[in-house]
Amino acid sequence: MHSRSLCSNRSYRRSRAFTLVELLVVIAIIGILIALLLPAVQAAREAARRMQCSNQLKQFSLALHNYHDAYKSFPAGNTLIVYSGVTPPREWGGYGPLFVLMPFYEQAQTWEEGTSGAEAGLDPESTRLLWGRMFTILGCPSDTNFYATDGRNSFVYSVGDWADTNQSPTEGASSHNSRGPFVRAPHYQNDTAIWPSAWGRTLGGGKWRTLASLADGTSNTIVFSERATSVPRNNIRGAYVLGAGGDPNGVPNNTLAGTSGGPGIFPNKCLGYKQGEGYKTGAGTVYTGDHFGTRWADGRAPATFSTCLPPNSPSCWGAGGITYASRSMNSASSYHTGGVNVSIGDGSVQFVSNTVNWATGTMDDTVACVTGGISPFGVWGAMGSINGGESVNF
Repeated sequence: MHSRSLCSNRSYRRSRAFTLVELLVVIAIIGILIALLLPAVQAAREAARRMQCSNQLKQFSLALHNYHDAYKSFPAGNTLIVYSGVTPPREWGGYGPLFVLMPFYEQAQTWEEGTSGAEAGLDPESTRLLWGRMFTILGCPSDTNFYATDGRNSFVYSVGDWADTNQSPTEGASSHNSRGPFVRAPHYQNDTAIWPSAWGRTLGGGKWRTLASLADGTSNTIVFSERATSVPRNNIRGAYVLGAGGDPNGVPNNTLAGTSGGPGIFPNKCLGYKQGEGYKTGAGTVYTGDHFGTRWADGRAPATFSTCLPPNSPSCWGAGGITYASRSMNSASSYHTGGVNVSIGDGSVQFVSNTVNWATGTMDDTVACVTGGISPFGVWGAMGSINGGESVNF
C-alpha cells in the first residue's frame, strides 16, 4: 500500500509542469507590464531633466542678483572687453551676460582666462582652449544637441517683445532695445572692427539696466530662458528662417532689417512659416547651421530670445544674409514636453506652456514687435517688457 501511494504522488508531481500556452501567457503579461512601465520611467526621467534645467536657471538668476549687489546694475547684453596685448588693440563687444556672470556661479577661473589675456580674444572655437570648452551648467540635459560639439549653451537672455539687432544708430538702425532687461550695445558686422563703445553707455540714462529699470515689477519680467541649440535639420526649435521680413513701412523697430535696409519682422507672419515641427517649403532660407547655442560666451543676436511669439514658435531673421546686423526674432524653445523654463526678475523660475496667453486682440501680419507701451502679445509679451505698464504675471 505504501509503495503504490508513493508512486501515485510522484506521478502527480510530474503532471504539474507549465504548458506552452501558460508560458506564453506569462510572457505576454510581463511584456504588457513593461510597456506600461517604460513611459512612466521616461516621464520621470524627463521630469528630472526639466528640474535640473530649472535649477540651472535659478543659479543664473541668483548670480544676476549677486552681480547687481556688487555693481549696482545688470551686465550688458553684449559686453565690451579690450585686449591691449595685440596690435592693433582688439575690442570685442560680443560677450553675453552668462559669461560676465561666471564669477557669480562658481566659474571665476574661466572668467579670468577670458578677460586677462589677449590670446583669449583671438582663440578660435576649434582650439577648445577656451571658447570651445563644454560647461555642464550651460547645458540642459533635455537638449541632447548640446553634447553634439563643445562650446555650446542651452540658455539665452531676454530682449523683451522686440526684434533684436546689433546695429548702432550710426550704422542705420532706427531704434535700440528699450524693452528687455539688458542694454544691447552695437557691434559691427565685421568682428575685427572696433565698435563705438560709448554708444551702449549712453542708453538708458547713461548706465546699464538695474532692478529699478524693471518698472513693471521684478516678478512681472522674464530675464533668462532655455533655447534648444542648433541641429542640422529643419526643426523649429533649433533652426531659423532668413529673409522673413514684412512691410518695410512698419514701426521704427522693424525697419532697416539688414545692413542695406529692408523689410522688418512681423510675428504673425513668422508664425505662419511653421509646418509640423519644421518650416514649410517656401518660407525663406531655413538655416540649420551652427548659430543657436554654438558659441557659449556670445551675447549677440543668436544668444537672445524675444517674447513676440510664444515658446517653441518659429524664429525669423530679417532681410539679407547671416549678419548680426539683421533684425532677429528668436523664440524661446526646449525639448521639454509642452513648454520652456524661464527665470523671472525676482529670482524665481517658472515653466511656461506653449499655449500661454499670447495675442490680446486680432493678430495679423501687420502687428509688429514694439518699442514702447503695452505689449500686443498678451501675458507672454507683457512678461517680456520691462516698462510696458502691464502688471501681469503667469
